[in-house]
Amino acid sequence: MSSLDTVQWLAIAATCLLAAMSPGPSTLVVSNYALGSNKRSGIFSALSHGLAIGIYALIAVFGLSSALQVSPIFADMVRFLGLALLMALSIKLLATRATALSINSSQLRDSHWSAVRDGFLVAWVNPKVMLFFIAIFSQFIQQTTPIYDRVALVIVVALIDALWYLLLVLVVSHFALAERLHNRIWVFDRVLGGLLLLICINYLFSFEGYKII
Repeated sequence: MSSLDTVQWLAIAATCLLAAMSPGPSTLVVSNYALGSNKRSGIFSALSHGLAIGIYALIAVFGLSSALQVSPIFADMVRFLGLALLMALSIKLLATRATALSINSSQLRDSHWSAVRDGFLVAWVNPKVMLFFIAIFSQFIQQTTPIYDRVALVIVVALIDALWYLLLVLVVSHFALAERLHNRIWVFDRVLGGLLLLICINYLFSFEGYKII
């Protein structure tokens, strides 16, 4: 039986989904491949991006689990650091202004290998990904969290990321719909910021024996 309840799983899944939806370099890379080459190139870049995210999640989950076993004081320090990062990120996202992403199909490469490489690298070279996962997982993973829960977390995170970018490939195939989405995608930042703030509040209440999630 999972050590995380249904609401906690939903909170993790929703947070990771909204994080994937948040506009940035990954959105541009996958969108550009889907528009400028063909749908298959977009699919390859989406899948390789999900793989990179899954590897980051694997490192964060099992590295964090090992770190929490060092001492109770160190475990609390990790969780407070994660809480501070989440709080700062939530405030930044809530203050996001409405901006539009520019999709430029002239910056594309033709080969499927380039799509795989760029999809992977655009996630892998982003240090914020690891910080994000440590901040999120530190609020849910305990020393006693079973290994099957940790593996499930990695799989869920990788699948959510890959599925979102696969959906994005289908959306940007219809360019008019893609432009409407990109012009309003900043809304996802606001929603993600609110969800992260809720997780922070929940964690603060849990110290006093109260828990929302």
